[in-house]
Amino acid sequence: MRRQGFSDTAGYWALNPTAVFGENRALYYERLEDADSLEPESLIRWSTYVLEGLLTDLSRLAKLGDKDFVTEGLLVPAIARGLASSRFMADEALALTIIARKVDVKAADLSSAFTGSAATRSQDIRKLLDRGVIEPIAKGKRSYRLRLAPSELTPLLVRELDQLGFLPRILRDSE
Repeated sequence: MRRQGFSDTAGYWALNPTAVFGENRALYYERLEDADSLEPESLIRWSTYVLEGLLTDLSRLAKLGDKDFVTEGLLVPAIARGLASSRFMADEALALTIIARKVDVKAADLSSAFTGSAATRSQDIRKLLDRGVIEPIAKGKRSYRLRLAPSELTPLLVRELDQLGFLPRILRDSE
């Protein structure tokens, strides 16, 4: 399927074989061994297994293309997890949540999170920049967005993806 162009124009693959075949290795090997017989019913079971896996993976991919899902279902919970684990202070978590919801912000947009003077707010933003949690939208610009990877947000996002069932069992530490 990859040879047939199941990728987007940026070169990211739409098909993730690990997500399809790595969810249940025992079932994968069972279906693969079964298909080796080349019996029609066995090939149907194999094809059904592959197609169901593709449907599940493509459904997940579609969710990741939904801004509301990514914001409220992934980013905001990851930031809350960071607050609960003391990675972020309350004002930082609020600022990151604002950025997640607005996508890119200017310093004034963060006035409800970072109270005080504009100079104080700039210092607080500088701390997030230095930690690599946010980044300018372009070099020299004073508008900011979340930096998802690599950053302190990365493990929090991976944890949320796991909690939401986006990581196949083969990629989990406990498997």
